[in-house]
Amino acid sequence: MSKLDWWVGVGALALAASCVRVPNPHYVADGDSGSETFADDTGSDSQPGDGDTGDGDGDTGHGKGDSGDGDTGDGDGDTDCEPGMAGCPCGVLESCEPGLACVLGDCIEADSCGPVNDAVQVSAVPTYMMGVDPPMLPATFICVLNGQDQGNKAVLNVEQCGAMELLQGLVIEVQPKVAPIEELLGNPNLAATVTVVEEPEGFFVRIEANGMDLYYIDGTSLVADGITEYPWEVEPFSSSCGTTPTMCGEVERLAMLIDGGVVFDGNAEQASEAATAWIETNVDECGGRMYELVLLAY
Repeated sequence: MSKLDWWVGVGALALAASCVRVPNPHYVADGDSGSETFADDTGSDSQPGDGDTGDGDGDTGHGKGDSGDGDTGDGDGDTDCEPGMAGCPCGVLESCEPGLACVLGDCIEADSCGPVNDAVQVSAVPTYMMGVDPPMLPATFICVLNGQDQGNKAVLNVEQCGAMELLQGLVIEVQPKVAPIEELLGNPNLAATVTVVEEPEGFFVRIEANGMDLYYIDGTSLVADGITEYPWEVEPFSSSCGTTPTMCGEVERLAMLIDGGVVFDGNAEQASEAATAWIETNVDECGGRMYELVLLAY
């Protein structure tokens, strides 16, 4: 080998050693292509599918809860109250089980009666302008209420309604004192709005004072337009108070449902947390009703 050939061989070896493989950016190996393509396509398609399946299961469970629990509960509750039973709606033709009375659409206890309390008394005496007839339509006056405590009796004096007004004065008495009538006593200058009417059905009064409404009724009805706007339901009914013979037939003492409580003829008590009643007279007299009573709403 000549010296020239030797140098040529050495140069070729050096050139071969200095060459480095450069990746082709457009080249993808078969192995990489298979794994990357499977992960992208299969993974992205399968995730939404799992999510949809989960939503379907959830909706099905919620639907069962609504229809099973709600409907079943309501059905069981409705079957607890049978028409005609105590505390339940009245039956056909307002019928109830023995010992019950159909009052305002429900059957309530009607197998008892309280004895007459002779101490229960109510009265009302109006004073009108001289020469003027009592109001045949509801008339309202702004007055002063001077309530006085007279032992076991409360006396409500309506005064200062105006010198030229039809109503010159009114005195209402109730006994015995039953709470909270005391809240209308002891203030000689308590502002009061007073509405009165005298009509064929009777004499009716409403006194609005100190956040209370006091009603006085003496007649054959419990209703007078413009006055008896009771904040609760009132209904007389036949209980077990018995009857007394009279010249025209019989007189039956009645009970009265007031705001869910019962007060008997000849009694005075709190019927509920919002109503007190003094019932001197609540009777069926020979087929006609007679009332004299005071109701206090608060």
